[in-house]
Amino acid sequence: MSSAKEEDLSVCIYVDSPHKHKRFVQLLAGIVNGVVKTPRIVKSKWGNLDDIYVEQNDDYDPKRQDEIADYGFIGFLFYRYAVEIDPVGAVGKLSCLEKDDRDAYVSRISDILRQLRGAGYKVVAACNFEDELPK
Repeated sequence: MSSAKEEDLSVCIYVDSPHKHKRFVQLLAGIVNGVVKTPRIVKSKWGNLDDIYVEQNDDYDPKRQDEIADYGFIGFLFYRYAVEIDPVGAVGKLSCLEKDDRDAYVSRISDILRQLRGAGYKVVAACNFEDELPK
């Protein structure tokens, strides 16, 4: 029997896309088998994802996308979009999921990353479970 534990499963996926916001949101909706609810919100039909928020990154700067700091690559902080995802039922940023549900959620995030990369975008996920996601 699996045991649920409370943890922060929120994820921010930084995406560098040449597409305008409306077009990128439509493409993301297709990737997650979802629908566009508002210009910045996608509702996924995958059961374990809450609404997906797509924001234009205020720090977007194509000239800084290759930047490296003393502690590693930070260029993703300057990608065009920030896609914020939480599991269904998250309270604040904390979620309490059974292991199987957590694994399914992480698998969905991995699928999103693979599909975005497969479409040719530069993509980096920032979350507490980065080591479980494809690079």
